[in-house]
Amino acid sequence: MSLLSESKAQWTTKTVEGGFDSAYRVAICHSTTGKEFLKMIKMPDGGVLLLLYVGSVCTENPIVEYTYKTVSGWEPFSNTGVTSTDKKKVYLCANLAESIMLPYFKNTSLFKIRLDDEHCGTTIYQFNMVGSTTAYDFIESDVTPTE
Repeated sequence: MSLLSESKAQWTTKTVEGGFDSAYRVAICHSTTGKEFLKMIKMPDGGVLLLLYVGSVCTENPIVEYTYKTVSGWEPFSNTGVTSTDKKKVYLCANLAESIMLPYFKNTSLFKIRLDDEHCGTTIYQFNMVGSTTAYDFIESDVTPTE
């Protein structure tokens, strides 16, 4: 089991406009080395996708365990993650907006993810969640088209 470097202390947000598709919003929690690590994106269907950049994963559907630090202790959850076709990302939650984890996500100070990759081992990721409510609210707000 290994513990990767912790993320930076806050989320960054931006609106992405490529000219071909509608503008969309993203919120990113970077690693201490500045790479994207945890990302939220509002999908066209209105769902809020949460994904983790892992570098490489061997199992197509790894077991993902989450725990949120709250004032009353740790709140654990688990599910099966879905790996991207390039095996560099794990989709953690298809719609955070409708997930029972949302109140914990918005109000936690520390978020840990344990990724159990049956072929490559177990890795724990840890995130300082300063600004998670602001980041989530930014994602949920409408993108105003620019001219």
